[in-house]
Amino acid sequence: MRVYLHPLNLISWEAALSKIKRTQDNLYPLPKGSVVRTNGSVYFNASNERAISKNGGKTYTSHKKVCIGSVTGISDSSSEGMFYANSNYFHYFKVDERPAPPAKTDCQSIGPKILIERICEKYNLIKLLHEHFIESEIELILDLSTYILFEEKAVFQHYPAWARKHDLFSSEIRCDSFISNFLGDKLTYSKIKCFLSRWARSNISDGNVYLCYDSTNVNSQAEGIFVVQKGFAKDDKRYPQVNTDYIVRQSDGMPVTFMNFPGSIIDISEAPVMISFLSKIIDKFHITLVCDRGYISSDNIELLDKNNIDFLFLVKSNMKIHKDLIRKFGDNVKNTYSYMLEGYDDNFGITVEEKIFEADKPRFFHIIYSSQLEQEHRSKLFSEVRNREKLLKSYANRGKKLSKTDVEYFSKWHDLDVITSGTIEVTSRGRKSKKKYVEAYAINSFKVNDEKIKESINSAGFYLLVSSRKMTAQEARESYSKRDCVEKVFQALKSSLGMYKIGIASDNNLHGKSLLWFIASIFHSVIFNTTQSLRLSDKKNYTTPAIIDEVDALIADKNIDTGKYERRYSLDKRQKKIFELFEISENDIDTYVESL
Repeated sequence: MRVYLHPLNLISWEAALSKIKRTQDNLYPLPKGSVVRTNGSVYFNASNERAISKNGGKTYTSHKKVCIGSVTGISDSSSEGMFYANSNYFHYFKVDERPAPPAKTDCQSIGPKILIERICEKYNLIKLLHEHFIESEIELILDLSTYILFEEKAVFQHYPAWARKHDLFSSEIRCDSFISNFLGDKLTYSKIKCFLSRWARSNISDGNVYLCYDSTNVNSQAEGIFVVQKGFAKDDKRYPQVNTDYIVRQSDGMPVTFMNFPGSIIDISEAPVMISFLSKIIDKFHITLVCDRGYISSDNIELLDKNNIDFLFLVKSNMKIHKDLIRKFGDNVKNTYSYMLEGYDDNFGITVEEKIFEADKPRFFHIIYSSQLEQEHRSKLFSEVRNREKLLKSYANRGKKLSKTDVEYFSKWHDLDVITSGTIEVTSRGRKSKKKYVEAYAINSFKVNDEKIKESINSAGFYLLVSSRKMTAQEARESYSKRDCVEKVFQALKSSLGMYKIGIASDNNLHGKSLLWFIASIFHSVIFNTTQSLRLSDKKNYTTPAIIDEVDALIADKNIDTGKYERRYSLDKRQKKIFELFEISENDIDTYVESL
């Protein structure tokens, strides 16, 4: 057995014996060469040193003996040859008296779970999840959604390290491979769809409820997955994408439901699926769907009417009705003081009844004008006209081939003289994009069409809203202006919840991961809305990320002697304000710590 001769402040044998832990886990075999004295103490020859005697200068060997434990109190015959060790034994024989690292750290962040539990309790989230998932699945769903919210990412390779430091809903810490299988196998599309129906129904109250509907696209480099397809990517056009549609309650920004679509499908084609979903959950409730111009079509409007869903759309500027109404009422709206909208010094508006489409019934059109918006439109218009002129000159000089679609695009403000010029290769969108050759054109000459530009100038500053339900221009303008609640959810998903790029292994994994993002967005929305009063006086320290950091900083430490957790520090001023808004007191926190 190796002996380590390190310097040590050795304790006396009396003190050593009094500090010995006489438990089964402290029993060790008697080292070779050790001596058991009559009082039960065990000594070991720690060093052999040559010393010079005082008489005659002779040398001799001096033995330095150290008390390393005791056999006193050992009565079990099976423990013969064993002794209770003290700290000297651990020092000289390098026996590691430290226990193996636990699955969870001794310092646990408890704030996230306390807060998420309160949110789930208030909105009956766990109860609704219980209708479609088992207990262990719900626990992991909540843990992963909390991780996404507090870590601002959805890369689950880092989840086990985070989970060791945080109190969890689950009893076990799952690895990333388990999580991947869990998302694909347990969070099935049918379960998710049933949960979303229950969640949406519970968050549509009776009365006239405004729901804002919009979609966003997210790039993905995943291969061989149906929903990942080429489309009109807003972020990075090099990669295919997934389209994600959200419906958000306008009053408080609460996410109501979501759907995923292949990246090649446009908004107009996605809307009927979402409308059909809403028609099955609204029952007797009365809702108004607020959408931008990308969803307006005769089929979608007919479907909304059929399912008794009201709508408020932004009208496309290239639609005939838009041009006709601006031409007919524009000057009167922008120059009549009595049409000024309350609360908006530069906004004017009127409501008229017209048909959107010839086969449709009369609808309520709200013509809104803003002088500030006019300046923006004019500046953008002139810049775009100049940029197109530069491109047209370059194309004419180089004899560049253009498709018919390109010619139509450049004819918006210019008159083009073109000739046929062979064929040009174009690529269709979709999961299996195909290349084909179409007739090509070359530009001989072009000139500015002042009448077309003048028409665009006359419509600058105007936008047109259309509603199925009768309302004033004031009501329409205010309702549509709050449509940004769904944009805020998308912003949170991409900037704070890690949905800027989707990493998935299958279509099923996408559905499972999207559910986690959806639940994380619910938590984010509730935190943002509940803490709005704090930002009125201090915008810097009470942003949603700052609030999440404050909650994460609430920890409980394990007492080594008792094995129980306790809160070492009191809440700081910011933490108190945050938890008070969620009706969580310090007593509630202490009670929670005692239960760990």
